[in-house]
Amino acid sequence: MLEVIDDEAVRNTIRGYTFVVVRFPLWPIARVPPEPLQSQNLFVIASDGKLEHLTSNKGLEEVFKRNLKGVNPASGKGVAAAWLRLSRSSSRTAFTNSTPPNHLPESAPGRL
Repeated sequence: MLEVIDDEAVRNTIRGYTFVVVRFPLWPIARVPPEPLQSQNLFVIASDGKLEHLTSNKGLEEVFKRNLKGVNPASGKGVAAAWLRLSRSSSRTAFTNSTPPNHLPESAPGRL
């Protein structure tokens, strides 16, 4: 399965990148992906065409660190929503049918 992540929180948080998920089914019949792919893959495509293959949240963390210069209470909810959406797509254990929340609760002033 191929899915382009077209999520507002992701677009607004990590600008200039396209995120694409490539999944190989595990159920009812598992498909063995060709090397170097795994059952759950997240590709990051930069605006200059550079492609990065992420297979864990550690790689995703590096993408966030490179692209986020500061998080404040105003932008924190969007960053959290983007992280939840993308980490769900980069984790090998994220093969559930659940969807990320569309609404994050309001935070207390000065807190995320």
